[in-house]
Amino acid sequence: MSVDLAAVRERKRAMVAGGRENYASRLPQAGLDLVEGEARFTGPKTVEIALPDGGTREIGASVIVIDTGTRPRQLTISGAQSVPVLDSTSIMELGELPEHLITLGGGYRDPLVTCCG
Repeated sequence: MSVDLAAVRERKRAMVAGGRENYASRLPQAGLDLVEGEARFTGPKTVEIALPDGGTREIGASVIVIDTGTRPRQLTISGAQSVPVLDSTSIMELGELPEHLITLGGGYRDPLVTCCG
């Protein structure tokens, strides 16, 4: 069996980019602004955002939503430190298929963690 992992990576990247663009393009129609950066609360109804260009922006509102996204958790089972461990992000960057693969977890409450060897 042959898999073109470069094509898989590019398709995944295009899907992620397309999803982000679709999401971002719909926000203004709903009267919402998307501000990208690292935010921290500076008061009960105020956040300061460190912008990607190096500047900052302070925003106040009665309701503030910070969409942090998700990240896979580190595998905490005994022995995991002694084997290569991939998560749902790093597995999509592989240059070749692993000879063996074990998948543990999955879903929004228990992010996918994959071990290979």
